[in-house]
Amino acid sequence: MNKYKGYTNRELLIMNGWRDFQDSQLEEEICRRAGLLKEWMEVDCEGIESVVNRAIKILLEMEGITCPTEEILDYLLNPDKYAKTPKKLL
Repeated sequence: MNKYKGYTNRELLIMNGWRDFQDSQLEEEICRRAGLLKEWMEVDCEGIESVVNRAIKILLEMEGITCPTEEILDYLLNPDKYAKTPKKLL
C-alpha cells in the first residue's frame, strides 16, 4: 500500500520539494493523481523524470498554484539541484 494516499496534493508537492532522494512511492502517488500512472509504470528509467515533472505541473494546476518565476518551477521539478529553498518560496 502506498503510504502517501492520505496526503493532500499540496502536501505531496511540498514533500516532493523537500526530498533529497528518489521516492518511488511519492512519485507513483503524484502520477496517479495527475492521471499519469500508466505512463509512469511503463516508462523506462531515462524517461521517468519527464513523466513525474509533467505530473507535478498537473497537480500545481489542479491546486491553482502558479509559479511566478522559472526559478521556483525549476526548484519544484528539480529539488535535489538546490542546496536550500529559494527565498521566493519562504
